[in-house]
Amino acid sequence: MSMDDLTTNGNNKILFGNTTVYSRKLESRKQRSGILPIETNMPTSKTASPDSYHEHISYMLTHLNKLLMFYGGATARCHGTAKYNKSKRKKRQRKNVKRGEKKKKKSNMDKKEYAKLDTTAKKLKWKPLPFREEKENCPLVIFGDGVFGKDMVKLKNLRCGVVGKLYLTLKKREAAGELIVLTIDEFKTSKTCSSCFDNNLGIVKTPYFKGNSVLACPKCKNVWQRDVNAAINTMTISRAVWMGEERPEVYRRSK
Repeated sequence: MSMDDLTTNGNNKILFGNTTVYSRKLESRKQRSGILPIETNMPTSKTASPDSYHEHISYMLTHLNKLLMFYGGATARCHGTAKYNKSKRKKRQRKNVKRGEKKKKKSNMDKKEYAKLDTTAKKLKWKPLPFREEKENCPLVIFGDGVFGKDMVKLKNLRCGVVGKLYLTLKKREAAGELIVLTIDEFKTSKTCSSCFDNNLGIVKTPYFKGNSVLACPKCKNVWQRDVNAAINTMTISRAVWMGEERPEVYRRSK
C-alpha cells in the first residue's frame, strides 16, 4: 500500500447513511464480516497522552487493510441505493401534495383569537427589571488604581481600555448616592496567598500547560487562579480600609 491510497483525494469520499434501511444493512454487514468488534474495541484518538495515541495508531495500522476492504465499493453501492430511494420518496411526497392528497388543514381561528395569542406572547416576552434603589444596602465598587491615566498605553500590545472614563462614570453615580467607589493600591494582591497570607506564591508549570494564571502556595498547599486570588486580597484590603483600619501589613510597601 502506498501513501496515495491513504491520502484523501477526489475518489475517496466519506459515506454517511441517513436512512434506517441503510443503517440496518450496514450493521448486518459489519457483524458478518467481523468489523463490528474491531470498531467497538478501537482505542480513542481524542487523548492528550502520547502512549494512548500511539496505542490508537498501532491498532489502526493492524486492522487497516480489513477496514479499507470493508468500506469499499460495496458500501458505496449500498449508500447510493439508499440515497436514490430517499430521493424517490421525496419526489413522491411532492407529487402527493400537488395533487391535493396531503394538504394542511386551514385553521378556523378568527382575528380576535389571533390578536389574543399575540398579546399573550408579548406579555410573556423577557424584559429587564427596572433598577430598584435600596436605602439599607448600597453597592460598593472596589477600583484598583494600577491603570489610572493609562488609557492609551499598551500592555503586551493590548490597550488598557477606557479605565478613566469608567472611573468618572462611577464617581458621578457615587455623587448621586447610587453607590460607593473605593480606590485601593493593588500592591502584592496577586503575589500573596489569600488563605494563609504567604507572599511566596509560585507559578504552576507542567509539560502540558503554559501560562502564569495558575499559582500554588508552598505553605498551605492551595492552588489559586491568579485573578480570583487577587480579587479576594483586594476585598480584604478594602474591608479593612472601609472599617477605618490600616492596610494589612502583608500588603504594605517596604519603606
